[in-house]
Amino acid sequence: MHFRLEVVAAIAVSFLISFSALAEPLQLGAQGRLTSSAGGAVADGNYPMGITVYDAAVGGTLLWSESFLAVPVQGGVFALTLGAALSKLDSGVLATGKAVWVGITIGADPELTRQPLLRVPSAVHALVAAQAQDLQCSGCVGSDDLAKAAVTGEKIAIGAIGANHVNFSWAAADAPGGSATFALKANQANVADKATNADFASSADEATTAKTAALAKGLQCTGCVGSAALATTVPADWVKGGQLAAVATSGKYSDLQGGPDLTGYGALAAANNWQKAQALTGGATLGANLDFAKSQALLFRFQNADKEPAACEKATRGLAYFDTKDSNLYYCNGTKWKALNVQQTATATNPGASCKAILAAGDSIGSGKYWLNKGDGSAFQGWCDMTAEGGGWTRFLLLTDSASFKSIAAVAKTTEFVDNGTYQFSMAMLKASNREVLIVETVAPFRAHLYDFKQGSNLADDNFVGAITGDVNGAVGVWNWQTSKWETMATGKCNTNNHSQWNCEPPGGVRFHYGTRDWTGDGGSSPGDGQWYFTGYADSSGGYTAINLPKYVKNWDGKFNATAHDFFFR
Repeated sequence: MHFRLEVVAAIAVSFLISFSALAEPLQLGAQGRLTSSAGGAVADGNYPMGITVYDAAVGGTLLWSESFLAVPVQGGVFALTLGAALSKLDSGVLATGKAVWVGITIGADPELTRQPLLRVPSAVHALVAAQAQDLQCSGCVGSDDLAKAAVTGEKIAIGAIGANHVNFSWAAADAPGGSATFALKANQANVADKATNADFASSADEATTAKTAALAKGLQCTGCVGSAALATTVPADWVKGGQLAAVATSGKYSDLQGGPDLTGYGALAAANNWQKAQALTGGATLGANLDFAKSQALLFRFQNADKEPAACEKATRGLAYFDTKDSNLYYCNGTKWKALNVQQTATATNPGASCKAILAAGDSIGSGKYWLNKGDGSAFQGWCDMTAEGGGWTRFLLLTDSASFKSIAAVAKTTEFVDNGTYQFSMAMLKASNREVLIVETVAPFRAHLYDFKQGSNLADDNFVGAITGDVNGAVGVWNWQTSKWETMATGKCNTNNHSQWNCEPPGGVRFHYGTRDWTGDGGSSPGDGQWYFTGYADSSGGYTAINLPKYVKNWDGKFNATAHDFFFR
């Protein structure tokens, strides 16, 4: 906001004390009226003001100044007492008899037009007395007549000399003639008792005093008591009196209140320095070298990496790592990384004899594809179920629907390895198996059958191959899920057609056969050749009575339907 001083007469001052022959501090009353640039009175409130006295209306020499951080203004009118605070008004400023001019600064606005300082009639006679200061004294003793150090402190009465009579060359400065570190720019600040955000309190709009200063960035403390001035016993006394936590002076973790109990950790940390030996149970030591003595390194694991973790040279000999690509352990002999030739089954170069053999060797990583032996040493990828009913099952038949079914009617009995997308098996693997068969539904509710061909007719070798890939008939063992026992079912042959006969008419009404090939040479029709001949769980419409199905079918849901199934052997 821009201000102006509307009433010139209001700046007239009256002397509260008369001038004396000597320059003494005095106080002057000043009054004025502020208006805005629009002509009306300014809003009521407190305004920061700076009052300056010059010897000219423009330019000239600054004779005196004083700042006020909060001057009450009501109806535009304000009143001040000059020289009553830190900036004392020397009577010598006004005793020259010459005209002086008063300048007023409101906040951060430029100085208003200077006004002449008018005197009241009752003080005119004092002007003559003030001019007596210019008279020459004959026979008087002046400062030039006194020897240096002639006037000592003992010869000066207390209070005889005021601060305005002393010419200070430095005040709270680091060196004579230096700037005062305590009150930089204090010529524009009276008091700053509650300055909350003032660097130098030059014209702080938000401050009145600095007694509770929250932030006084530019202020320096002169005469303050710092840590260096405190006795060394003070912190300990504070701790003793409860004003300071013990940990502040001791630095000990044990003096920290509410901390965790670390009893013994300090000694352990010191002992486990790799440069110091640490005795371990069983006579082993932990130091520059790791010596287990006769102790065991339990569950130790080599670094896992898919490539050499470092160059093999003299400095790295003895390093070892486990290669995740070929599942082998390698060590550095000082010039080259060498494999320890730990053979893992189920690899392309070392295929497993069966899924059961892979599981037994500990090389299973769950159900999925594994490298298996065709019978001639070469490998193929077959599907293994490593979890159902003990795991180790090798799939030999995949039934999904009639459209994807591929017949093996034209495949000779002597063919060692068959893989046409529906059937996948090795004759050598089938003959070497335990002759167990698992049929599992691949969709919910995942119904299942479990058979043992060693029971009943004891179909073995070629007969076992002929039974599950051809039309060989025989009584086999069926698992009773309710009693957890094997039962021998009757001969299942129902006709001479080219489909599985061992499960054509088993007990319990479970008619569950699929298209195969003419292994026995008994001719007959070939309804199963080239199609998905899978009747599922036959109902009464097929001439079979559905009895005791929950015994022989795991997860039986009471539905008679044909769904996708996987066939496994073990």
